[in-house]
Amino acid sequence: MTGERCKATDFHHADARTVVPMEFAPRQSWFVVLREPARAAKIKQPNFPVFAAVGELGGAWTVKFDPKWGGPEAVSFERLEDWTQRPEPGIRYYSGKATYTPTFDLPAAARTSGK
Repeated sequence: MTGERCKATDFHHADARTVVPMEFAPRQSWFVVLREPARAAKIKQPNFPVFAAVGELGGAWTVKFDPKWGGPEAVSFERLEDWTQRPEPGIRYYSGKATYTPTFDLPAAARTSGK
């Protein structure tokens, strides 16, 4: 749980119920808490924003593992790949958190368009 909260502005009333359109990724869940009387929003926006891809991240990634869990401190992956296919036992059998860090330039169009 992240504790993230947002007010739903896309909803309607039907048969004495409040209907809130929701989207779910695989194995995802949401808590819906109705704290206030439902009033129609002045500006109705989708409850889940639509994002547009501005590019694709490719190239090398620095991957940091936790040595306390048997992983190497940091490794460079030339591309994203399945850990179980790596030759290093500390990566192949690693069970823990890893942090991926890419370096990239955000396209100028994405910086100026507000996307």
